[in-house]
Amino acid sequence: MIAECKAAQVGCMLVVGGPELRGANLSSSRAAVKVANTYREVLANVGLHPWSVLQPLDEALYHQLAELAHNNSRVVGVGEIGLDFSRETPPEVQVEAFRRQLRVAKELKLPVNLHIRKATPEAIQILKEEGPLDRGGVMHGFTGNQEDAQECLDMGFCIGVGRIMLAPVTPEAEALVRNMPLSRLLLETDSAGLPPQEGSPRFTPAATRMVAEKVAQIKGTSLDEVARVTSENARQLFGLDRFGI
Repeated sequence: MIAECKAAQVGCMLVVGGPELRGANLSSSRAAVKVANTYREVLANVGLHPWSVLQPLDEALYHQLAELAHNNSRVVGVGEIGLDFSRETPPEVQVEAFRRQLRVAKELKLPVNLHIRKATPEAIQILKEEGPLDRGGVMHGFTGNQEDAQECLDMGFCIGVGRIMLAPVTPEAEALVRNMPLSRLLLETDSAGLPPQEGSPRFTPAATRMVAEKVAQIKGTSLDEVARVTSENARQLFGLDRFGI
């Protein structure tokens, strides 16, 4: 897969803490760290995904999360964390986990990688209440409207776009990308998911190039310019220079 990504001129990949099958734990985050320590082209985010937060969490789990991030130099962010009110998890349980992990990120001076679904106004309010993050973060797979996007930008966040660029693009998504400063966009694939369209090849981070091509088309600029600026955005947000990436 790494060779495939290199061929598509995708030189760095981010593996994140994802949903767990048995409730909130750090298995996927530890796996992300292991992969990042194995491959030079891979870095890690660690976090407790909102899909896995099924009940109030023990305080010890947040300490373990902080230790995992602090003790591994290839961890460059806290995520995926956030709110997903499309799930059956009690919202108040998700909110508490979200707040605690924002505080972990603050303590460690790491950016956050946010998964927000059907909860954008609530997430924005919590981010305002918790106060500015030293390193900001990215709204992964952003699904909010223009007003929501502007509030996120005002708080110092980048906007992540990916899969919405690989399917038939809605007018709303196209307008969002067209109006978004390129200097605040990040490209992604969320590539554990299904192929972008029937008959497509295996969906990997190499599809980032397809996302970049669509963004360039919408914004009326070159693929090279989109690649250059969004790569620099990622480099600044996650501190990639120290890895020679």
